Amino acid sequence: MSLTLPRWVDAPARVLMSALFLLSGIGKLTAVSATQGYMAAYGVPAVLLWPAAAFEIGSGALLGLGLWTRPLGVLLAGWCLLTAAIFHTAFADQNQLINFLKNLTMAGGFLLLARAGATGLSLDGRRVGSSMPGAECPFDREENVMNALTPTETVLAVLNNATDPATIAALVEPDATYVSLNYDNPELRRIMPWCGTHAGSQSILATFVDVNRHWEIPAFDVLEAFGSDERVAVFARCTFRSRVMEKRITSPVAVLARVRDGKVTHMQFMEDTFGTASTFRSGGSWTFRAEPEGTEVTI
Repeated sequence: MSLTLPRWVDAPARVLMSALFLLSGIGKLTAVSATQGYMAAYGVPAVLLWPAAAFEIGSGALLGLGLWTRPLGVLLAGWCLLTAAIFHTAFADQNQLINFLKNLTMAGGFLLLARAGATGLSLDGRRVGSSMPGAECPFDREENVMNALTPTETVLAVLNNATDPATIAALVEPDATYVSLNYDNPELRRIMPWCGTHAGSQSILATFVDVNRHWEIPAFDVLEAFGSDERVAVFARCTFRSRVMEKRITSPVAVLARVRDGKVTHMQFMEDTFGTASTFRSGGSWTFRAEPEGTEVTI
């Protein structure tokens, strides 16, 4: 049995984590003398109150906004360990022991945050096109454990983290083939530069980074995912919103992949390109003639 929380949980979780640092930093500034006296009792120079308060307020704000989340998670984990070592080692005092363990717990949580990053409503998510409250976007979610994955789980892990270099390096063969939308269409490539046939694992990373620069993905729902031997098929429903024209469309998505020895060797990604390309349309009309006995159609 697995439990997947909705993406909107990410933002309030970060706010809850940031509240302690914001309140602690503000508290230092509103009780300067008392705080400096407490610091002096542990041999910490009183002048360090000011950078400590600035760090706690600044890091708390950045954490709540979801900006630079991965490096910030590492810094806050270090901060929790440092303050635990300085202020909470008198274990004979039950309160000190509780605070020491609390800091260790927080440090562990921040390391997990550093690994996962901000995947919900966040400035980090917006920079890569994944700022969608309540959506399940394939491009940024936490990856599955990379050991002993089935072929289907491997492909889903790649889709879930297609903008994460570590995931791509771990789960995609360096010489993998990636087919985006079509084999070769120069006209479509002028609209969507990532389309066509590409060689190398980095092409997957570059494609999804580029895609997220052009679109926000308010929703991505996997409808079916199954495999047979090394072959995997994924069918999904995806909503695209163009960043420039702010047009939306929901398209079916189909992914065909091959996995060998735990790594993707081939992936083909298909969508309604007529519809998704139209979200970039800024004017003019298109004229078509498809019906043998019919007339031209202008859109």
